[in-house]
Amino acid sequence: MSESEPDEFPVDLDGFLATMARILMERGQRNAVAVLAYGTTTARCDKFFDFGRYHYPWQLTTRLRPDVYGRLTADVRKELESVLHDTSVEVFGHEHPDSYIDKFSISAAIEKNSTWQQAAREFTRGRKVNNQGRVRSDNPAMKMYDGLYFRSEPEVNFYLACKEASLVCAPLPVFLRPGRTPPYRIEPDMLILRNGVVIQVEIDGQSFHQETPVEAQERTLAMQREGVHVFRIAAAQCGTLEKARVALRSMLEHFRLELPKAS
Repeated sequence: MSESEPDEFPVDLDGFLATMARILMERGQRNAVAVLAYGTTTARCDKFFDFGRYHYPWQLTTRLRPDVYGRLTADVRKELESVLHDTSVEVFGHEHPDSYIDKFSISAAIEKNSTWQQAAREFTRGRKVNNQGRVRSDNPAMKMYDGLYFRSEPEVNFYLACKEASLVCAPLPVFLRPGRTPPYRIEPDMLILRNGVVIQVEIDGQSFHQETPVEAQERTLAMQREGVHVFRIAAAQCGTLEKARVALRSMLEHFRLELPKAS
C-alpha cells in the first residue's frame, strides 16, 4: 500500500515502490522487500528556500504492523533503512530539479485496539507468548496467517495444504540444542507428524532464505541425528495452493504415507 502527502511526489509512488521491490528482489534483499510488501509507505516533503530557489527533500516512511516492527532489532532496522534509502536514491534518479530523497525510515503503524490493556496483562502473565519465527533476528518472519508467522507465500500455501489434509503440522517451530556446537537454536520451515514419522520440510527459496548452504546443512543434520526425516521442496513448487497440494502428496508418497481419512 502507498499514499502521498499533499505535496505531490514527483513520480507515481506505487510504481516507484514496485520498481524498488523488483530491484531488491534481484539483489536477494528479502527483508527489504518484505518491508515494502507488508508495510504502508508515505512520502513527505519539507521544502525550504535557499540560494534563491526552493529545495525539495523527500522523506519516505514505511510503517509496519507493531508485531512485525517489534521483531526487528535496532541494528537490523538501521541496515534495512540504509538499503532502502540507497535503492530509493537509485530509482529516483537526477532528472527532478532540486528534488531528492533525503531519508527512508521504518516505523510502527499506529493501531487502534480497545483491548490492548487486557492483551498486555495476559502477556505479563506469560500468555500468548510466541517464540515462533524468532530464531534469526536478522531474518524475522513477517507474514501472518491463522495467527502464525511465515517467511513467504509458498510456506503459507504448504501450510494450507497440510491444514486442508488434516495433517498434524508445526510451522517454524523452535528447537533448542544446548552445547558448544552451533546451531544452538533450530527452526525448520515446517514439521509434520504422520503415523509415527517426523518430517522436517524445508521450502527453499533464495528470496526469503538468507543462510549459506553450510548453515542449512548444519541445521538439517542436527535434526537428522535425532531421527527426523528431511524433505526439501522448491518454493516454485508451492507457488499456489494447488501446487502445494501436489508437493504435499509427492512428499507423502516419498515416505510411503497416506493422507488422513476424512472423519
